[in-house]
Amino acid sequence: MGIRGILRRDPFQIYASHGSLSCDKNFYAKNIPGHPNNVWFVSQANGNDSYGGKSWARPLLTIGEAISRSNAMIDWDASPWLVDNWIYVAAGEYTEVGLVMPSSCHIIGMGLLGTDTAVEIHPATGAVFAGTALGTHFHNLRLEVTEADKDTIDLGTANDSLIENCELVCGTAAGGAATAFLSTENAAHMVVRNCSFQYGGAGSSHKYGIYFGGGADNYAHHCDINGNLIQGIRSAGTGIYVAADCTASNAVIRNNIIKIDGAAKGIDDNNGNTLCVENCISIAGAGDAIEHAGGANFTINNQVVVNTVAARETA
Repeated sequence: MGIRGILRRDPFQIYASHGSLSCDKNFYAKNIPGHPNNVWFVSQANGNDSYGGKSWARPLLTIGEAISRSNAMIDWDASPWLVDNWIYVAAGEYTEVGLVMPSSCHIIGMGLLGTDTAVEIHPATGAVFAGTALGTHFHNLRLEVTEADKDTIDLGTANDSLIENCELVCGTAAGGAATAFLSTENAAHMVVRNCSFQYGGAGSSHKYGIYFGGGADNYAHHCDINGNLIQGIRSAGTGIYVAADCTASNAVIRNNIIKIDGAAKGIDDNNGNTLCVENCISIAGAGDAIEHAGGANFTINNQVVVNTVAARETA
């Protein structure tokens, strides 16, 4: 069971697809899904990486140690999808460097985004997460990059993964010449929904919001980019970019709000296969709200404002 909801009016209840996950007054999860052998807890308050990490009473100290233990359970000669691991992270700022992506694993942040109870992963150098995502699920995390010329999340392959209800942040003056909040070369069945892409401070920006880099035999196949707020894109940048050699068959970009201050592009699909449906795009300068190699048949009912001129994008 994967969490499919968001934090609602009751701050101690996270609603899920098959019930709910309750939290105590310290935003620690209580009714934990999964088998105890497949669950780890992480807390800066009382954690230690020598612990078993199987309860809030004796949690691990670092997210990296929890990921290492989770990935160690995967038998790659059998099937990684036989594993369904869970990592619960208590509120706090985690400054770990070099975090790799877990596979077949949910990482759930306790607490409320936008408050001091949030889980903020904020390394001094490098991307927040990098590597390969296979069956990875992020929920309720704030991910902030600091070092210049680094993506917030830098993925080679991102298959069958879900990033939801997270904040992806470009820290102060962190954006490099071609950096992205979320970058991947090859993705299939990846979902990014209900996330906020945002500035972290004065002068901070990335060139891209979501970047599908493509290459020989690389894809954005069956990806769903849905309901995100994308800001923090510099002039001459792009909110959502699909490379010409990135086959985006059956991919959908829908219901996103993209706001860019300066000349830029909202959505740039050079492959021409994504369906762009009911996005709202605002560009405060000369630019093209949607540039799509597939033409008008792929751009459906998008509301755009370019240089204060509003229109429905039809081509």
